[in-house]
Amino acid sequence: MDGQADDEALSRMEWKIEQEKLKLERERIALERERLEAMRERVKAETELRIGQDGRMTMRMSSVALCSVICLLVGGILGAFSISVRYDRRNAARLQEVMQSLGAGATLEETSVVIAASPPQTGEADEEAASAPPVPAAKPLQVRTVRPKGSDSGISLIIVQ
Repeated sequence: MDGQADDEALSRMEWKIEQEKLKLERERIALERERLEAMRERVKAETELRIGQDGRMTMRMSSVALCSVICLLVGGILGAFSISVRYDRRNAARLQEVMQSLGAGATLEETSVVIAASPPQTGEADEEAASAPPVPAAKPLQVRTVRPKGSDSGISLIIVQ
């Protein structure tokens, strides 16, 4: 019986050793799997972001050119929009200033120019004019420029009568 008990104890010891070996092999496989996953992720990051061996990110020249063109276009669009808004606000302020100055009955600075009808011609033209039917005298045109006092120098009204 002693031989059988020793064999049984030996087989239990072998069985436990085999279990320990299997356990160690599973841990080794799990560690290898983690290492391979980390390597796969690093390779994927390097291909997507082009991270060099020194750890710095690199980009292809075409990608840099594309990014710069996009940035320039966005900047141009935003600049044009802001200028447009600024001009609209400035024009609205000028219009409001003119309406207020004209509505308040502010004194106006007036300049008048009178354009007379053409003077009578002399010489050969007189003979032709004498034979032609009489032309009624043309009314003189009057152009007035009105600028509200105290307003911006660019604000004026032109009146043609």
